[in-house]
Amino acid sequence: MPEIYSAPPPNFRVPNYPNHRLSESRIDQLTRITDLFVDADPPTDAAIDAVMSRFAHMGPGDMALDWLANQDKKAILCRAVRSHVATFGAGRDFLERRGLLLQVDQDSADLIGALPARIKETMITLASLGDCGQIVLKFPGIGLRIPLGRTLLGTGEGALTMYEVRQLLMYQEGRSESLLEKFSAGLGRVDAAYPDNEACHVWNDLIERCVDGKPIDQFSNDRTMLGVLAFVLRALAGRVSARGLHHEFPIPRMLTNSAIAYFHADDPKSCAESLIEMGDFHQRRSDFRNAAWANKIAANVLAGAALGLWNVGRYVDADECRQLAYTAYVTERALAAAAGEASATVPPEEEGSSPSLTLGTNISQSEFETLWAERKSRI
Repeated sequence: MPEIYSAPPPNFRVPNYPNHRLSESRIDQLTRITDLFVDADPPTDAAIDAVMSRFAHMGPGDMALDWLANQDKKAILCRAVRSHVATFGAGRDFLERRGLLLQVDQDSADLIGALPARIKETMITLASLGDCGQIVLKFPGIGLRIPLGRTLLGTGEGALTMYEVRQLLMYQEGRSESLLEKFSAGLGRVDAAYPDNEACHVWNDLIERCVDGKPIDQFSNDRTMLGVLAFVLRALAGRVSARGLHHEFPIPRMLTNSAIAYFHADDPKSCAESLIEMGDFHQRRSDFRNAAWANKIAANVLAGAALGLWNVGRYVDADECRQLAYTAYVTERALAAAAGEASATVPPEEEGSSPSLTLGTNISQSEFETLWAERKSRI
């Protein structure tokens, strides 16, 4: 009978450290750090400094190793403890005050990139939502927490693969809800300060990596998932726009993808809401032409929905879409007039640029009124 060996529990590897593994003392210290942040009262900066220092320099032996220029171990331990602290809201605030928060993105990329494939796969499977809307990866068995950073969502060396990205966002084995669904639920409950700016970047980058330049309706065959995606994109666009971060985020593309996803999720009212928000965005930037076009598409979607709903006997819903369509038609005409008046101020590179988005059938207001009257006359 062959001899059976039990695999040792995974541990975080630290080169040039005894057994290349975190000691029990350091694992216990990670628990102390976690307890510090989950306590009811926010920890003081002095308390955070103390626990971080004890993790990186634990006892005379460790300090002697550092004095002997064993920088590999020291650098890895510092990255690990910064990453762990950054997964807590109060920890992020502390690191920002210390000027260390910007290092965490590269810290997480270095740590995750150096892990064996089986450990990384386990961490992706165990990923969860943390404070401030972050995605948190947990090293199995020892309590070490690492925030998902933007560098991991790029396309360079060490970045997550497309399979890992889709697994992280949509397909967590053994769980009833994906991270995207959990995040969507949080966006519907929490105030406008959630998530923080960095988490907004991470979620937008994660979605863009998952979409990978393909038509947004190919994101999923499930209408429910398309609706979840559409809601997340619109909510993120609204938050970053309200914070004045127009230069950091592709807000028109986020709202365009939201509208398309809602359209293919068979939710015309929400689709039109995303388009109208896009129109508002363009109008605030005095881009009346694109603002008018967004409202025109919204009117088309709503008019088509009103006629379709009437055909299947949903008269109340049909009439609601009809009224919303009329409002969009009126807004479109007003913005088109403003675009004509402002045409002399349009920069040359924007002249003649044609919006590419089209959804549903092009229906003028007069055509819609005729079609609506015909349906009404049959009853």
